[in-house]
Amino acid sequence: MSHSDAERAIGQLVSTLQQDLQRYTGISVTEVVKAGSMGHGTTVPGNFDIDLVLYSSNVEGDNVRDYGYGSYLKKLEEFITDRRVFGWGTISNVSTTRYAVQFKYQNNVDVDLLVSPVWWDYSPNRPDKFFLYLRDKVPNDAETRHRFSVNASKWQVAFMKSRPSKVKELITRAKAWRNRLWPKSEGGRGRPSSFLISLLVLRAYENQENQRSGYASNDERRTTERLKSIVRNHRSMNIYWEEYYRARDYPTLFRSSTPRLIDPANPANNVYQSGIGSYPKNQRSHDYADCGDGDWSDFERKVEQFDLEKSVQEIQEPQRRY
Repeated sequence: MSHSDAERAIGQLVSTLQQDLQRYTGISVTEVVKAGSMGHGTTVPGNFDIDLVLYSSNVEGDNVRDYGYGSYLKKLEEFITDRRVFGWGTISNVSTTRYAVQFKYQNNVDVDLLVSPVWWDYSPNRPDKFFLYLRDKVPNDAETRHRFSVNASKWQVAFMKSRPSKVKELITRAKAWRNRLWPKSEGGRGRPSSFLISLLVLRAYENQENQRSGYASNDERRTTERLKSIVRNHRSMNIYWEEYYRARDYPTLFRSSTPRLIDPANPANNVYQSGIGSYPKNQRSHDYADCGDGDWSDFERKVEQFDLEKSVQEIQEPQRRY
């Protein structure tokens, strides 16, 4: 399947959700956000995966806080497996995690279907209502706050889409290295999430570019070395962006000490912790899996093999060893 074929298939799936979901399940659709690698524009060729985040006025923040997403995901799974909606062979490998309904669409695209409350009234470009809910209504514990990570997807996508095309290419190469060094068949102990990889490469690129006053250079070697330096010195990591919030405005959400790598669209999400985890052999992972364990030892060792000067094709060549 080509990238354009995958995009077309996802468009068909989104249209079906928008047209039929409420009629079959009672869950309204305010917006469907294409997140994950395809949504961020950093898909590794041959790996078509997408997170579809369904924002609905029927999903209540208090219910998610107190009980999780189970009742909503049950309805979504029933919808996805309903043969009146999807013909035989369209949907396969269906499973449900605590945060998503996972399935393969048209035998080629791995989909994670997730839900979120609608966190805006008049300005969908601003997540302030979401931040205030986290501050005032959600207990200060990592597990409960992590439950709301998916809710920031809309603004995560906007943040990543506004980055230069060059850094997206470097992110894609870094993810290809991640996929090579943590094969799915061997499990994912210490595996950095796609979102963690993206933020680290972005900061490495920004740091080497800031020395040249802006996004002008295409120095893959300097970005590679800066990325390795960041990971080697991860215990003192202090990375965040203030495009959607100022750290001083949310002191109870924003981690006050290092190490920290803060989600640019969610001051309560320390990706340093949530972005490193593990999963069993042959099981799919996603950026909204259970809160990570923060063990960087495996990543610290394997990042030395990363070389962003190599193309994705070179990284993926099975006969080459790095």
